[in-house]
Amino acid sequence: MQRLIGSVVSVLLAISTLASPSRGASIGEDLEGSWELVVAQNQSPGGELQTWIPSQKARAIKILNDSRFTVITHSQDGTFSHANGGIYQSDLGTYHETIQFSSRPEWIGQEGKFESNLNDDLWHIKGEFGGTTLIETWRRVKSLRGLGGLPLGSLIAVREVTLREGRTAGDFENFVRTTFHPAMQRLEPDLQLVVMKGDRGVRSGQYLVVMNFKDVSTRDYYFETAEAEDYPIFQAALGADGKIYNQLFEFIESPTFTDYEVLGGQDAAAGVSAEMFGLHTLKVKAGKEQEFEELVLTKWASAWSQHVPGTKVLILKGERGENAGGYRMMFTLNPASLRDFYIPDSGTVTDIYNQAFEPTAPLWDEMAELAEVMLGKEGSSFTDYELIR
Repeated sequence: MQRLIGSVVSVLLAISTLASPSRGASIGEDLEGSWELVVAQNQSPGGELQTWIPSQKARAIKILNDSRFTVITHSQDGTFSHANGGIYQSDLGTYHETIQFSSRPEWIGQEGKFESNLNDDLWHIKGEFGGTTLIETWRRVKSLRGLGGLPLGSLIAVREVTLREGRTAGDFENFVRTTFHPAMQRLEPDLQLVVMKGDRGVRSGQYLVVMNFKDVSTRDYYFETAEAEDYPIFQAALGADGKIYNQLFEFIESPTFTDYEVLGGQDAAAGVSAEMFGLHTLKVKAGKEQEFEELVLTKWASAWSQHVPGTKVLILKGERGENAGGYRMMFTLNPASLRDFYIPDSGTVTDIYNQAFEPTAPLWDEMAELAEVMLGKEGSSFTDYELIR
């Protein structure tokens, strides 16, 4: 399993996670909103560093508004654990909070003074609290609708596209960012259309058009077949923005497409929002397809129902198009910088990453027995795609 976990390095970029604040002269305003705890570490004087990954036991949400904060922690089954809140102050590189109320009375009046670093939508703090050194990483919780991340349905149509001759990447990405994406945001929630860019892997620097549907029946409503020359219901949904949609294909050409169904359907995709995802080759051994899908729908689905905050591994099956009947593995990440937190460089998997994914270790081994090609095996390939924003 260690070999498979280590192979996930190929999914990830290499930058430092504890970077300088990336926005503005003061990060106080940037912190307002909701945050989910990714990992907490603490060390008492002379003691060992203890790591707590809340996704395996509980979930902690922190809400900051103006000068006040509230933290609520509950178990995986939704049972209340504890809560506290109070006032905070934040400036460039520092965060200071004072607990004014708590379900644990001994915490009332305690203060925490931290170094504070905001890297994309990951917030890192390190400092003293209650006589111990506390290190925490939080990820911003965003609305599923909008370009804070692509909220996935159970049918994901992907088109690998290339720029037409004479078109430049800068002009295309500017069109996507300023014109195409704002227009596509006006579509109905059960149909979403975005452009992503290969960030690393075999299609690095190339583009992927993703059309995301609630389910297969929704896809069929807009696109009854793959061979039709005209799709009037889809054109009606676009309305006046149809001109902008058509303009997209003045920049790109699309030789291939595959519509993938998420194995496990809406239950597997529920709540998943991705600023980035890695698409990995996955070929199941001949005659093992049924056993493989049973594994995905039972043990795999159960394990990932309590996934590491901000990431999930989905198994896709081609339903229409070039890879119909074939499989792909999709790693979703939100925010995109979360992968850099788990993998600081292309040769190192952090202890936090290994601890976070350790509960799924037996499943990786079991899946490897059924797969001819997959992550960690010879012949596998991948591309990481990031949402153009």
